[in-house]
Amino acid sequence: SKQADGLRDDALRNAGSTLGSAAGGMQVGENVSNIPTDTPIETINTNDDLPRQDEPPQESAPPVQDKSAIVFVHGWNSTDDVWNDMRSYLSAKGLNRHAAIDLPGRGLVQPIPDLAQKLAVTINGLAAQGVTKVSLVSHSMGGLVCREYLRTRPAGHSVAIPTLITIATPHHGTQLFTQDCFELIGCTPRMQMNPDSDFIKSINAAGAPSGTKVVSIWTPDDEVVSPPTSCVVSWAKNYKITGLGSKPHSAIVRSPHVFE
Repeated sequence: SKQADGLRDDALRNAGSTLGSAAGGMQVGENVSNIPTDTPIETINTNDDLPRQDEPPQESAPPVQDKSAIVFVHGWNSTDDVWNDMRSYLSAKGLNRHAAIDLPGRGLVQPIPDLAQKLAVTINGLAAQGVTKVSLVSHSMGGLVCREYLRTRPAGHSVAIPTLITIATPHHGTQLFTQDCFELIGCTPRMQMNPDSDFIKSINAAGAPSGTKVVSIWTPDDEVVSPPTSCVVSWAKNYKITGLGSKPHSAIVRSPHVFE
């Protein structure tokens, strides 16, 4: 009924608005299975000196000859606006061919495989325009959307995906999303990010995507991914970012070090 739909929408909005406070009550530092202790991790301290933002931009590189593009995929309870700063930065560097997906309903309700189909539609649309190579950049749940797309897309697709960059993505799930309150409002993608979900188990059983280099950028201070080491993937290049200040899970996508 319309009344029931309205109540669920209100519950979803309230759940999204209280997500940050919910994270504060979680136990951080628990062990996550299937993460080797010898996984290579490079550390970047964001307190290092950065170039002044008012310095003149470097001369743009010559336009690329191949038809390549970047596609940005946001996370749970977010929108494509989260990429505005990064897209402006890349445009100033001469990387102008990119698109940011706005997942339906802020990514709150539809299952991750359905959201992956939204990504498929976007990439197929780029293929129709002659694009032959797409690099994926994702935040949080968006990284799982990208991995599901890569896992299920048909072999021999005309568009190559040479690189997937995930930022603060809970590759092994997050303990934050074991809270029963979310299940009562039909929040399917939240339940799929439970570390014990069938989705997390199946996507990690699939292993590394064929033909795609994966980079995972994460922070040990993440207040949403619990434990933060859930972002570490044994077959990916892992970069640990520190010094992000408050609410690092969202601040990480605005870090100039991450832009680089």
